[in-house]
Amino acid sequence: MQIKLFPILLIVKMMMFVSSCTSYSTLPYGYKTQNSIEGFYHNNPYINPFGNYKLWDFIHKKSSLDKDSLIVSLKLLKKNKMQAKLYDGKKVIAEKILKIKRKEDNCYYPKRKFYIIPILPVLFGFSNSQNRFIVGKESLLIERTINSGGVVIFMASGSSTNDSWEYKKVANTTEL
Repeated sequence: MQIKLFPILLIVKMMMFVSSCTSYSTLPYGYKTQNSIEGFYHNNPYINPFGNYKLWDFIHKKSSLDKDSLIVSLKLLKKNKMQAKLYDGKKVIAEKILKIKRKEDNCYYPKRKFYIIPILPVLFGFSNSQNRFIVGKESLLIERTINSGGVVIFMASGSSTNDSWEYKKVANTTEL
């Protein structure tokens, strides 16, 4: 008796995509998303209930800079590209170009990280992580959502978390 593998894989794939949708919380009160993202922001979070993640950690994942007085500059280059620079005083110590999307909610979304780990034909695992940059009048709010889960034969399981951090805009940029 020969089992047709294609229908089984199709069902497993459909279950993974249904359970891996990212969802964000509603925009916080007071965040007018028509503001421009361009500007200078403190690298340390102003509000950090979910851990002390630096702003540069969201821009460059493998960063190991841990100085308190750093400033991050964000500038739109094109519709889908943003330039980020990390300053220590007047000196640029790191620079990165991000691919972004601006969606209908006027928030900025860097490229999503989505991983599928297949072990055929029994087990599949996935991890879906995405950040959302929300521009306020005097600050930048970063919301991170992570969905992960797995499928064993026909049983699916998963988890989802939403975290957020707020970074204050630098008021006086003449010091840089």
